Amino acid sequence: MHDLGFADRIFGNLSHCYHLRNCAFHDLLFSMFKNLFWSIIIIGFAGAGYYYLMKNPESVPQSTDTMKKPEKPPSSFPSPPAPTPQPTPAMIKSKPFRGCPAEGSGGDPLMNIQKNRDHWPQAYRPVSFDWVYKLPVPKEIHRKDRQNWRLRDVQLVAEYEQMAVSVEGFLAGAKISGPETTNCNGIENEMLDFHMWLVETRRRDRAKSIVVEPTPRLRAQNPDWSLTRLNAIANTQKRVRISGWLFMDPEHPEQLGKTRGTLWEIHPIMKIEVEENGRWVKL
Repeated sequence: MHDLGFADRIFGNLSHCYHLRNCAFHDLLFSMFKNLFWSIIIIGFAGAGYYYLMKNPESVPQSTDTMKKPEKPPSSFPSPPAPTPQPTPAMIKSKPFRGCPAEGSGGDPLMNIQKNRDHWPQAYRPVSFDWVYKLPVPKEIHRKDRQNWRLRDVQLVAEYEQMAVSVEGFLAGAKISGPETTNCNGIENEMLDFHMWLVETRRRDRAKSIVVEPTPRLRAQNPDWSLTRLNAIANTQKRVRISGWLFMDPEHPEQLGKTRGTLWEIHPIMKIEVEENGRWVKL
């Protein structure tokens, strides 16, 4: 007889052939059952362990090599190029005017495209004088060409420059400007901008004004926009409503607090209206 302990008690007296003369077959069968039993036990423990590791991957010990953070590339590697500001959807290029393209000639072509807009908006958004006056102005763009602006500044300015607005106030004067790259440095009257100052209340100083500009392209469509007529409106202090495209002019921060209150402008002006007897009359 074989003293097989636990397995022997599980399978009873299969290996004890008290009533048989030859126990060889039964011993073989007993050995097979015993091996099968322990195989099932081992496979069961292995399966349970695998299931536990799949459910708890953090419990798997990692070598120090796999736990290392990726090393930074050598400093000799070139940094990726900064995103180059591109014309935004608001930058719709106008057709050439008197032989001058929308980009102008020299200077900042992206800025010139915005100044030379002459397409009509679907509608004007009525806003208060104070709303335009307090629009955010990134200091990092002062006297910089737009291609050198940070991407976030490009995006901020584009958000507002795609708006056409209407603002009410009073004119504090109008004058003709000198040649500009925007207008291909033309010296003829027809190729010069008018500079006007819109203030919130009558007789207010230009130090708190918003610069608004009729451009040659729009003046050609509005012959009544003469300096004589505009200055007459300023002198009589009639209320006006100026409608046009918002524009950021970073070239003149030195004028802040002197001849303008913000670098935001309405430029170009698309429509000028004058209040006459309680109603708006288009100039």
